[in-house]
Amino acid sequence: MSDCDVLHHCPVWGNFQSHVRAVWINNYCKGPRRERCARLQLIRAGQPVAADLLPNGTRMPVRHTDGNSAAG
Repeated sequence: MSDCDVLHHCPVWGNFQSHVRAVWINNYCKGPRRERCARLQLIRAGQPVAADLLPNGTRMPVRHTDGNSAAG
């Protein structure tokens, strides 16, 4: 299986530490879940992709300047 076409242009990965990023990338961008990536599906459909959308379709939690996640 080849890597995702947009792997190197995907802005979501800048938000993760390298070990966490590697898990996501190995599962979605280079692995068995590639075709299920919510970001890739939207790109292929010509739809806008939110910067905080994760490959599994969830959104990253909002971070405050103090480093805490927003409660919701």
